[in-house]
Amino acid sequence: MSSSPSKAKTYDVDFTREQAWIAHHRVVTQVDESLDAGSQPPEWLVDLFERLETGADSITGRQAAELQRLLADYVEDTETPADDERVAAALIDELPTIYP
Repeated sequence: MSSSPSKAKTYDVDFTREQAWIAHHRVVTQVDESLDAGSQPPEWLVDLFERLETGADSITGRQAAELQRLLADYVEDTETPADDERVAAALIDELPTIYP
């Protein structure tokens, strides 16, 4: 007897408009890079993209951790605008508070 896959636990998020824009920007960039490399973006990334596109108020712990990584790369990029860097850094600090 097989069981249906369990749904990943989600955690509530309340991104500011700026935070949502930066998160969306990083996710879209990552999706584009995957497609440009000829590979399919991972499922967690596609799902996160869809959540951000629809204004969903929750993400999975995996998505939060991966988003934190994407944002850290963005903050470290010397071409990132200072205002974006500030917002991304604040979001990096905030993400671990939403999931254990």
